[in-house]
Amino acid sequence: MDTRPLQSLTVHGGELFLYFNILKGIFKKARELGIKERWVITNGYWTEIKETAERKLSELKESGLLSITFSVDAFHQEYIPLTKLKVSLYLKFLITMIISNIPLFGL
Repeated sequence: MDTRPLQSLTVHGGELFLYFNILKGIFKKARELGIKERWVITNGYWTEIKETAERKLSELKESGLLSITFSVDAFHQEYIPLTKLKVSLYLKFLITMIISNIPLFGL
């Protein structure tokens, strides 16, 4: 049996932002266990309202999230329009800056 410690955790499948408190708990536990890479993949449906999205990203960062990826394909675009994708891309930039502790002047 392989006993090396887990180094990476990617949470995806369905839309986990529907279970936001559970998602936060997963990243909190992963951080406590010392898992160095912690990702989530989302369709970005929750990014339509900028303030809500920023709050959720901030809470996830505090819980231990280190990276986020947005699903974009023909299936997702049928339900999640590209206008939301633009907000998602902005928020991906924002979370990268926050996680990297880079000051966000003027944002």
